[in-house]
Amino acid sequence: MMYAGGYDIPLVMGSKSTYLNAGIGTPIQKNDIIYGFNTKTRSHGIGLIPSSRPKYEQDITVRVILGPEINHFTDEGICNFFTKKHKVSPHSNRMGYCLQTLAIKHKNGADITSDVIPFGSIQVPANGQPIIMMADRQTTGGYTRIATVISVDLPKITQIRPGGTIGFRKVSLKEAQKLARQQELGFSKITNQCK
Repeated sequence: MMYAGGYDIPLVMGSKSTYLNAGIGTPIQKNDIIYGFNTKTRSHGIGLIPSSRPKYEQDITVRVILGPEINHFTDEGICNFFTKKHKVSPHSNRMGYCLQTLAIKHKNGADITSDVIPFGSIQVPANGQPIIMMADRQTTGGYTRIATVISVDLPKITQIRPGGTIGFRKVSLKEAQKLARQQELGFSKITNQCK
């Protein structure tokens, strides 16, 4: 059950978060019901007004900034990455979304010295099939990173199901930061609606 300030579940190491790979927390089970709670009226049933509800699609285009190893890919590989739609594999999970696509080719192999893996980083192993690193990803990795999904577009990916398709569009870091600021303003407006 959800209430003002969080979920009515036991604390584990001071947190109510769930990390299934480590067996920590309380996973949501089939047929579980999660109730919203309005702190003003002390009643259940709070929700977003229709205009504030996100619309999630199964054929999406997300914006990315170029990754630090972009120069490790062939021109053809980069072209395929940005011009083709990539299918979400059934093997995707909270660690990574595996994509099925035309191979994203490397110039001289996929391995790099292990480096940081941010949320949304897109690694391309030797098979040329990209993996979008998600919330339960490892902290470091040794595959080339072609791009990183900007933070405002990550929710679109978390809602796409296996079989859905993803395309990528390049943006600048400056544009990504501007969009993140606009998103924060939008969250503030939603918060004010709930008060």
